[in-house]
Amino acid sequence: MDRVLSVPFNHQQLALLDRYTAVPGAYNTLILQALAEAQPGCQQAQLSSPAPPPPKRKQLAQHLLEPGTGIAVEVKAGQVLRIAQVEGGQCGDLNVYNLQNGQEHLHVGRTRHLHGPHPTTGDLLWSCAPWERPLMAILQNTGVCDTTFASCSTLGYSHFYNMPQHINCQQMQIEAQRAYGIGPWQEHDSFNLFMYTVSDSEGNPGIDRNGAGPSDYIEFYALTDVLAIPNVCGDDLGKTSNFWQNHLSVIVEEALPEDRQRAEGFTKPYQNSVVPVPYQIKEVPLRRDPDYTPRFPHLPLRIHQVEVVLSEQDQQKLDAVRNPGLYGDDLCSALRDIVMDWADAKNNASLPGYSHH
Repeated sequence: MDRVLSVPFNHQQLALLDRYTAVPGAYNTLILQALAEAQPGCQQAQLSSPAPPPPKRKQLAQHLLEPGTGIAVEVKAGQVLRIAQVEGGQCGDLNVYNLQNGQEHLHVGRTRHLHGPHPTTGDLLWSCAPWERPLMAILQNTGVCDTTFASCSTLGYSHFYNMPQHINCQQMQIEAQRAYGIGPWQEHDSFNLFMYTVSDSEGNPGIDRNGAGPSDYIEFYALTDVLAIPNVCGDDLGKTSNFWQNHLSVIVEEALPEDRQRAEGFTKPYQNSVVPVPYQIKEVPLRRDPDYTPRFPHLPLRIHQVEVVLSEQDQQKLDAVRNPGLYGDDLCSALRDIVMDWADAKNNASLPGYSHH
């Protein structure tokens, strides 16, 4: 017996699919073609095991980040910032500035130099020259962080997809930091949250499907007053967030004594390495613009339900290639993944010399 699935796609994804349909908006044939060409193991990533709950602390602020948005959050020295999954599978970007001197900010390259491509629990976020000191300590990381890939941007979507109007992390970051008077030219490389990167046999980095579950989170202990600016990664055409955009939760809490002790233990090995800055530098404190109103570009994200009719043979093929460890019983998300992976591969094949996404 045939089965009808109503598969959600957003308007950005449908713009890519329209390139491979004989008639724009006629997706049933395309979806069945993508399913027919799918190979077992194409969704081999697994969700992580349920994470232990974070410690109970006094909550100071909480924000729910919608897809296509970011937020600038003050985190004072001795406070904890937690960025958490909501539905699961969502990558995020994080920029960090010294709240008392906006010229000092996170240096992802130095952080990678000291802690490798995937900093985790016990590692530090280091600031740029000439300060080169830890801004935050990672108290707990139940997901995966990445320091190798630059944030998605207008350039990337224009070059790789011919979609300059696509939601992207760079523009979200620029808009969110505008609340504190930080100019577009002051954006720095992002610290990638819940980004599951891998390397091929030649050591080239690539992006895998997102294994973050709904209970996963990353906690940072502020070693000085900082302005933390996370956003919801805008990549819905690649594997970064499993071909979708979900929410992220941002929470600021008072640290517990044991949090402080752990953070001090993480910084102790570097105490003799950090030296005073030998320059006279006028500090530029960051203060929120009381008249700031967010204006994130390329919104709203429009969702369309695409109906596809699956024959019994199609249903058997979907069961054979999908991965319940990633999507459970959600056949619609599993099928969307297959279709978008197929379209992404066709798009990438048209790019000379492009070997990964």
